[in-house]
Amino acid sequence: MKRNTSSIQRQRGAAAVEFAVVAPLLFMIIIGIVDVGNMLFVYNSMLNAARETSRSVAVAEETPAQGKSKAEAALNKHHGKKGKTTFTVVVTVPANPSQHEVKTTISTPLSETMMLDFFNLLSDYNMTAVASMRKET
Repeated sequence: MKRNTSSIQRQRGAAAVEFAVVAPLLFMIIIGIVDVGNMLFVYNSMLNAARETSRSVAVAEETPAQGKSKAEAALNKHHGKKGKTTFTVVVTVPANPSQHEVKTTISTPLSETMMLDFFNLLSDYNMTAVASMRKET
């Protein structure tokens, strides 16, 4: 039994319509996976910079100001959707000698690191990495 050509053309048309319906969702999921991967990469870079800054200040290799500028320089390579991503680096050295923790906090607006920020839903949230090291005496 031979199919007529109109039946084959209708099946091809149905496949094209199904792809047109599913393709935007599929591409959105793929872009979302890439976006979350980029966000995790930036967070890991922030955490490494915070850890390295805390360590170098704790062992007295650098002053807090030098550690802060070194962390900012290490994070300077990251670009968000609007250009350079702004990072806030805070190095805290305890004034009380009985406390021995050097703490480094690095934060950035989440909306600057994510490409898919529809309707500015992430504008109120920050991504923060914190590291602390025991200060050598």
